[in-house]
Amino acid sequence: MAKPNCLHNILPQLQLSDARQKRFMKRTHKIVWLVVLCILAGSELYGQWDAQVSQYWITRQTYNPAFVGSSSMLNIAVAGRQQWTGMQGANTPKTLWASAEMPLELGGKVHGVGVNMVSDKVGLFNNTYLNGQYAFKRKVGKATLNAGVQLGIASINFDATGLYTPSSGYHNSSDEALPTSNEKASVADIAVGITWLAPNYFVGVSTTHLLSPTYTLGEKYEARLPRTYYLVGGCNIKLSNPLFEVLPSALFKATGNIWQVDASLRGVYNKLLTAGLSWRKDAGFILLVGASIKGFHLGYSYDLATSEIARVSGGSHELSITYSMPVQLSKPKRHSAKSVRLL
Repeated sequence: MAKPNCLHNILPQLQLSDARQKRFMKRTHKIVWLVVLCILAGSELYGQWDAQVSQYWITRQTYNPAFVGSSSMLNIAVAGRQQWTGMQGANTPKTLWASAEMPLELGGKVHGVGVNMVSDKVGLFNNTYLNGQYAFKRKVGKATLNAGVQLGIASINFDATGLYTPSSGYHNSSDEALPTSNEKASVADIAVGITWLAPNYFVGVSTTHLLSPTYTLGEKYEARLPRTYYLVGGCNIKLSNPLFEVLPSALFKATGNIWQVDASLRGVYNKLLTAGLSWRKDAGFILLVGASIKGFHLGYSYDLATSEIARVSGGSHELSITYSMPVQLSKPKRHSAKSVRLL
């Protein structure tokens, strides 16, 4: 019979008096509500802008900064995605992620810090995000509550030289409304999130592009960076055979009336080999494989579309490489901590 796998505590237990516990919970509730209000603030929403990703457990700090410093490890990750390969004459999306995150002890308390970069080329747009991240961490019983913030720069590059105007009586290639040169712009960008990390499960809620900033492209054009909401969760189940683990998880994201769900089920053998399957709403299925050795993990996913795009596309490929190493804080711990990146 399957039973939850109790992961090692991420932070040491805190011994608090009743009075201190009440003050601690009061401050914690204020922090949670502040982050939730930031996530839900505003009602003006637009089309999705963030990059598509299949191995969302690898890149999750890019959409929820509260995940940084979630374990006692320094985690470095690089991932690349080629979407809709084989589509003739199309400038198909290409994405590159790079991130690093770790716990950091300051003032006798453990915090989380991280950096990440995303380069996303979609059609005539080439978008780049550079961000720094911080997570405030609180121990609540055996679980950990993290509240995170991400500050950075979002840059957009629109290559108007690639515009194509059909030859017909309804189209005018000399229309002054059409841009004719490269247009570039950069804006400040903010993301916030919270996570709840329990011994055998996790859940996180976040929003990227909190202020929904507007780019000014040249003198005539504007582009809005839409606010996007994320909800992610998963658990770690150990089977009766100790060599096997099952890792179910799901990611929900929404921008206005556009929303998407990924549901995944992965199996791990002897902490070395990983295989699984994901389903994405209105898109199809995703095959997942991976291998771990000496702190490195190599992951690969193949998106098999079941929508109409399957007629002209050979599928999408995504490759990730991560490296994890222990971080020695000022007070050595006798127990080890499993990187929640694998959940």
